[in-house]
Amino acid sequence: LDLWRKQADTNVWIDAQIDLWFKYKRRIERWWGEGGIIEKAVGPLRNKRMEELKAGFSYETLPSIGEGNKRERAVSFQGRWNQGKVFLPQGTAWTTDLILEMLAFPDSPINDQVDALGMIGRAMDETYKAGVRPKQEISMSYDQQRGLTVSPGFIMSQLEQMRKERG
Repeated sequence: LDLWRKQADTNVWIDAQIDLWFKYKRRIERWWGEGGIIEKAVGPLRNKRMEELKAGFSYETLPSIGEGNKRERAVSFQGRWNQGKVFLPQGTAWTTDLILEMLAFPDSPINDQVDALGMIGRAMDETYKAGVRPKQEISMSYDQQRGLTVSPGFIMSQLEQMRKERG
């Protein structure tokens, strides 16, 4: 999981998206976005840049749902989070901000990352149907998973540090 976040012109964030694909090109085959007005306006520019830069991922849109209802759009991701199936990297500059935004949701006006997580949850619902995982995935030990996840203790320590910094 990686993140790029900035309020920027369309061409800037499209290039940032494509840059992330190049950074992880062996791992990203598809990218998802929400259909609707923004996709109709941005899609042609993104497709042109992907062609110019020879970016080899497919971009798929999901239907717009729950217009204005961010809670409804975040349900798929919330379910995965509650099951302990979300792993965030430790030590990244953006992890703490993401966790704080999730903790403040839905009572905070800052919720763009939660919107993106909701899109990830919906895309996973479309891609991976419920079923039995292969044994090699199940056999991953807790200790192996711990190296990939942000523990509740880490979250609490970050919150405590922020409280101290704010006085």
